[in-house]
Amino acid sequence: EWSVWESVQGTELEKWFAPCVHVSDSGLWMLQRRTTPVTLAELRKELPFVPAFFTDLKTGNWGRLVGTNRIVCHDYGLLLTVAKGLNKRMKRATWWVEQR
Repeated sequence: EWSVWESVQGTELEKWFAPCVHVSDSGLWMLQRRTTPVTLAELRKELPFVPAFFTDLKTGNWGRLVGTNRIVCHDYGLLLTVAKGLNKRMKRATWWVEQR
C-alpha cells in the first residue's frame, strides 16, 4: 500500500485511495486513514465505474473515509497495479461479497 500511495499521492487518482499517513522504518507497520464499512448496494449505487487497475472489487476492500462522504479503496496492495498499471481508464465495476 505504501508504494502505491506514494505513486498516486498528489495525482487525480489519489481520490480513489485511503491515504497512508506513516510507515515504520522497517516497513512492517503502516498507518492509514480510517474507513467505515460500506454495503454492496452503496458500492453499486455510488461507484458503478472504477479505474481499470482495480482488479479485486471485493466489498471488504472498500470503505467510506471517516470525516468525508467519499468511498475509497483501503486494501489496495501492489498487486492491483502491476498488471494494469496506473492510468485513468475506467471500467464497469463488478462488485462481489466474500462468502464466509
